[in-house]
Amino acid sequence: MLDRSALEIPAINVPSPRSLTTGCKATASNVYHNDPQYSAEKAVDNNEETRWATDSGIKSAWLEVDLGKPVKFSHAIIRQAYPELKRVRKFAIEYGIMTGGLPVIKAGLWAKPKISDLNLLPPDMCV
Repeated sequence: MLDRSALEIPAINVPSPRSLTTGCKATASNVYHNDPQYSAEKAVDNNEETRWATDSGIKSAWLEVDLGKPVKFSHAIIRQAYPELKRVRKFAIEYGIMTGGLPVIKAGLWAKPKISDLNLLPPDMCV
């Protein structure tokens, strides 16, 4: 039972989980007009006001994020800028480790996008 109205109780700030990709090295196959404002790093800067973008007319592109070490994650969230335009038809999340300078792909996932940020959340941050 409360001793006063619930509206009088101050709200607490609950921070969003930090993505495993935040601040990681990111590279892309194409960047819009080679403009740093749309560079691959913008996909992993944890800022919803920025984004990675490609040149108009690009039909296929890739974004690579180096997590720096093997990590376990249970969820990947992909956010497409302007989802109403339905530009992304499908995507793959491929993961692996580098051996002798070559990636060893362990698995891939193809999906139709629902939602240009890449957020990987560790298992303990997901419900």
